[in-house]
Amino acid sequence: MFIADDVGLGKTIEAGLILREMLMRQKVKRVVISCPPSVVRQWQEEMESRFGLTFMILDREFIAARRQERGYGINPWMTHTRFIISHALLRDETYAAPLRDWLGDFAASSMLILDEAHNAAPASGAKYAVDSQLTKTVRNLAPRFEHKLFLSATPHNGHSNSFAALLEILDPQRFCRGVPVRNRKLLDTVMVRRLKQDLREIGEEFPQRYVLPIVIDNLPEDAPELKLSRLLQQYRNLREEKLKDAAKSTQTTAMLVIIPIQKMFATDRAFKMKS
Repeated sequence: MFIADDVGLGKTIEAGLILREMLMRQKVKRVVISCPPSVVRQWQEEMESRFGLTFMILDREFIAARRQERGYGINPWMTHTRFIISHALLRDETYAAPLRDWLGDFAASSMLILDEAHNAAPASGAKYAVDSQLTKTVRNLAPRFEHKLFLSATPHNGHSNSFAALLEILDPQRFCRGVPVRNRKLLDTVMVRRLKQDLREIGEEFPQRYVLPIVIDNLPEDAPELKLSRLLQQYRNLREEKLKDAAKSTQTTAMLVIIPIQKMFATDRAFKMKS
């Protein structure tokens, strides 16, 4: 299943409810949660406080402690049945290889919960979606789990090939990389997506977000705001001209310098005008 609910609608809680039900039905014995590094502790605390489920965080400290207790050759994945690991460590072979050994070719009664699953979608800066290291790792691991639960508030990045590739990892029987997902009924068999607006319609209360533009008119041509803006744009144009024959990756990296400067300038000026 792919839970693609809007931000703030409780995908973590939904995942915990599903997992708890599967455990009660004795359908799941081994669980691996992979999530961004910033929410590893949050996942552990949520599972413990809300569902009474103890998860071990698999990181360098955990491996070092298990090796000290049981010897250097111990596979740390075999010391417990429920783990949380960050995306950053999951794509590292030091952690992924022992996990594959633990799962084998196929592990019955196992579940993979992949938080922020869009991070595992292939990069889509070109016509053909290119697998990242995380994509390759998840693509290799996913078939070894009997059950898979993906979570993301932004499942589709605007590139149909990337989205299809992500769904193929989730369910290769229904989806195929390179084949756009146009059958809504087929998608509904695996994906649930609810927006805040959907819940407002059935009586739930969520704050309404309004974007109010700040319009600045009738500034003189020599106003400092306009002069600085023009200078920044000239600087950007010069950088683009200088790097026009460079590799695409080099051009993208170079723009990471100037774009934040322009954004900060615009945000700072808008804040001061509003004040």
